[in-house]
Amino acid sequence: DREGKVVSSFAVEGWRNEPFSEPGLALDGSESVWASVPLAGEVRLYSADGEVLRRFRTGSPPGLSLGRPTGLAFRARDRHLLVADLDHGLLSIPVGAGP
Repeated sequence: DREGKVVSSFAVEGWRNEPFSEPGLALDGSESVWASVPLAGEVRLYSADGEVLRRFRTGSPPGLSLGRPTGLAFRARDRHLLVADLDHGLLSIPVGAGP
């Protein structure tokens, strides 16, 4: 909340406390949160209660190559998710409207 108190939380399957597994988070202006899971080679969109709404990984969508995605940012002007990937550099993934 605005006072810094935790309102809710959920576990992210695949997050680990080890080198090269540091996750990234990004908000897209909705109630959802994007999370990278480097060791799984995935980027996921989670609802506020922890449900996986979308999942990006190598081949999904077609042509996408993800290795170990870490940092994330959301570019609102064209609704692209920017992904820093340790294996493939900086990627720009169009995510379209809503989950």
